[in-house]
Amino acid sequence: MNALYWIKRNENWATFVYNRVLEIRKLTNPEDWRHISGTLNPADLPSRGSNAEELVKSLWWESPNWLRMPIEDWPVSETIPDFDVVNSEKRKSIVSVTNTTTEQLEYFSKVSSFRKMTRITVWIFRFYKNAKAQKKERKGGTLDLEEVEAAEKFILKQVQSQ
Repeated sequence: MNALYWIKRNENWATFVYNRVLEIRKLTNPEDWRHISGTLNPADLPSRGSNAEELVKSLWWESPNWLRMPIEDWPVSETIPDFDVVNSEKRKSIVSVTNTTTEQLEYFSKVSSFRKMTRITVWIFRFYKNAKAQKKERKGGTLDLEEVEAAEKFILKQVQSQ
Protein backbone atom coordinates (compact mmCIF):
# COMPACT_ATOMS: atom_id res chain seq x y z
CA MET A 1 0.00 0.00 0.00
CA ASN A 2 2.89 2.37 0.77
CA ALA A 3 4.55 1.47 -2.52
CA LEU A 4 1.31 2.29 -4.32
CA TYR A 5 1.28 5.71 -2.68
CA TRP A 6 4.90 6.33 -3.78
CA ILE A 7 4.04 5.33 -7.36
CA LYS A 8 0.94 7.52 -7.58
CA ARG A 9 2.47 10.60 -5.94
CA ASN A 10 5.04 12.64 -7.83
CA GLU A 11 7.14 13.76 -4.89
CA ASN A 12 10.83 14.02 -4.15
CA TRP A 13 11.48 10.63 -2.55
CA ALA A 14 14.77 9.44 -1.09
CA THR A 15 17.17 8.03 -3.68
CA PHE A 16 16.36 4.32 -3.27
CA VAL A 17 12.58 4.78 -3.52
CA TYR A 18 12.87 7.50 -6.18
CA ASN A 19 14.92 5.28 -8.52
CA ARG A 20 12.46 2.38 -8.27
CA VAL A 21 9.40 4.61 -8.67
CA LEU A 22 11.02 6.29 -11.67
CA GLU A 23 11.57 2.91 -13.34
CA ILE A 24 7.95 1.86 -12.67
CA ARG A 25 6.66 5.19 -14.02
CA LYS A 26 8.73 4.76 -17.21
CA LEU A 27 7.19 1.36 -17.89
CA THR A 28 3.61 1.90 -16.71
CA ASN A 29 0.96 4.50 -16.10
CA PRO A 30 0.66 5.28 -12.36
CA GLU A 31 -3.13 5.56 -12.73
CA ASP A 32 -3.30 1.89 -13.75
CA TRP A 33 -2.04 0.76 -10.34
CA ARG A 34 -4.55 -0.35 -7.67
CA HIS A 35 -4.50 -1.79 -4.21
CA ILE A 36 -6.05 -5.22 -3.77
CA SER A 37 -6.56 -6.51 -0.26
CA GLY A 38 -4.52 -9.55 0.70
CA THR A 39 -7.56 -11.83 0.91
CA LEU A 40 -8.32 -11.22 -2.79
CA ASN A 41 -4.70 -11.28 -3.95
CA PRO A 42 -3.27 -14.72 -4.77
CA ALA A 43 0.25 -13.28 -4.89
CA ASP A 44 0.03 -12.80 -1.12
CA LEU A 45 -0.60 -16.49 -0.37
CA PRO A 46 3.06 -17.57 -0.01
CA SER A 47 3.80 -14.64 2.27
CA ARG A 48 0.97 -15.73 4.58
CA GLY A 49 2.68 -19.01 5.35
CA SER A 50 0.57 -21.25 3.13
CA ASN A 51 1.95 -24.74 2.72
CA ALA A 52 2.23 -26.57 -0.63
CA GLU A 53 -1.08 -28.43 -0.15
CA GLU A 54 -2.97 -25.17 0.45
CA LEU A 55 -1.29 -23.54 -2.56
CA VAL A 56 -2.37 -26.40 -4.86
CA LYS A 57 -6.03 -25.83 -3.90
CA SER A 58 -5.85 -22.04 -3.97
CA LEU A 59 -6.18 -19.18 -6.41
CA TRP A 60 -2.42 -19.44 -6.86
CA TRP A 61 -3.01 -21.59 -9.96
CA GLU A 62 -5.97 -19.68 -11.25
CA SER A 63 -6.74 -16.02 -11.34
CA PRO A 64 -9.34 -14.59 -8.99
CA ASN A 65 -12.83 -14.30 -10.51
CA TRP A 66 -12.81 -10.51 -10.45
CA LEU A 67 -9.76 -10.47 -12.75
CA ARG A 68 -11.93 -11.87 -15.56
CA MET A 69 -14.44 -9.02 -15.20
CA PRO A 70 -14.21 -5.60 -16.87
CA ILE A 71 -11.84 -3.25 -15.06
CA GLU A 72 -14.75 -1.05 -13.95
CA ASP A 73 -16.13 -4.01 -11.94
CA TRP A 74 -12.90 -4.82 -10.12
CA PRO A 75 -13.01 -4.43 -6.35
CA VAL A 76 -11.96 -1.04 -5.04
CA SER A 77 -9.93 -0.92 -1.88
CA GLU A 78 -9.98 2.43 -0.11
CA THR A 79 -6.98 2.21 2.14
CA ILE A 80 -4.85 4.77 3.90
CA PRO A 81 -1.09 4.29 3.77
CA ASP A 82 1.11 4.38 6.85
CA PHE A 83 2.22 8.00 6.55
CA ASP A 84 5.09 7.47 9.00
CA VAL A 85 6.59 4.96 6.57
CA VAL A 86 5.65 6.97 3.47
CA ASN A 87 7.10 10.22 4.81
CA SER A 88 10.26 8.53 6.04
CA GLU A 89 11.15 8.06 2.37
CA LYS A 90 10.80 11.73 1.47
CA ARG A 91 14.04 13.46 0.56
CA LYS A 92 15.17 15.68 3.39
CA SER A 93 15.68 19.39 2.74
CA ILE A 94 18.12 21.68 4.43
CA VAL A 95 17.53 25.39 4.37
CA SER A 96 20.34 27.79 5.11
CA VAL A 97 20.02 31.51 5.57
CA THR A 98 22.96 33.86 5.62
CA ASN A 99 23.09 37.56 6.16
CA THR A 100 25.99 39.64 4.96
CA THR A 101 26.61 43.31 5.34
CA THR A 102 29.05 45.41 3.43
CA GLU A 103 28.99 48.39 5.74
CA GLN A 104 32.36 49.32 7.16
CA LEU A 105 33.54 51.85 9.60
CA GLU A 106 34.15 55.06 7.71
CA TYR A 107 37.93 55.05 7.91
CA PHE A 108 38.28 51.29 7.22
CA SER A 109 37.19 51.85 3.63
CA LYS A 110 39.76 54.60 3.09
CA VAL A 111 42.82 52.62 4.18
CA SER A 112 44.59 50.31 1.74
CA SER A 113 46.05 47.69 4.11
CA PHE A 114 45.51 46.16 7.53
CA ARG A 115 49.02 47.16 8.61
CA LYS A 116 48.39 50.79 7.71
CA MET A 117 45.00 50.70 9.44
CA THR A 118 46.61 49.27 12.58
CA ARG A 119 49.30 51.97 12.66
CA ILE A 120 46.73 54.76 12.19
CA THR A 121 44.62 53.29 15.00
CA VAL A 122 47.67 53.12 17.31
CA TRP A 123 48.47 56.78 16.62
CA ILE A 124 44.85 57.77 17.32
CA PHE A 125 44.89 55.83 20.61
CA ARG A 126 48.24 57.35 21.58
CA PHE A 127 47.00 60.88 20.78
CA TYR A 128 43.88 60.30 22.90
CA LYS A 129 45.89 58.95 25.87
CA ASN A 130 48.49 61.73 25.59
CA ALA A 131 45.77 64.37 25.47
CA LYS A 132 44.43 63.11 28.82
CA ALA A 133 47.86 62.56 30.43
CA GLN A 134 50.09 65.12 32.07
CA LYS A 135 53.10 66.31 30.06
CA LYS A 136 55.68 64.10 31.84
CA GLU A 137 53.46 60.95 31.40
CA ARG A 138 52.99 61.39 27.65
CA LYS A 139 54.37 58.70 25.38
CA GLY A 140 56.42 59.45 22.27
CA GLY A 141 58.81 57.71 19.90
CA THR A 142 58.19 54.49 18.00
CA LEU A 143 55.10 52.39 18.46
CA ASP A 144 55.50 49.45 20.83
CA LEU A 145 54.13 45.91 20.57
CA GLU A 146 51.43 46.35 23.26
CA GLU A 147 49.99 49.37 21.43
CA VAL A 148 49.93 47.50 18.10
CA GLU A 149 48.25 44.44 19.65
CA ALA A 150 45.63 46.62 21.37
CA ALA A 151 44.88 48.37 18.05
CA GLU A 152 44.61 45.04 16.17
CA LYS A 153 42.25 43.68 18.81
CA PHE A 154 40.12 46.85 18.59
CA ILE A 155 39.94 46.67 14.78
CA LEU A 156 38.98 42.98 14.80
CA LYS A 157 36.24 43.60 17.37
CA GLN A 158 34.87 46.44 15.24
CA VAL A 159 34.82 44.29 12.12
CA GLN A 160 33.21 41.33 13.92
CA SER A 161 30.50 43.48 15.46
CA GLN A 162 29.26 44.55 12.03
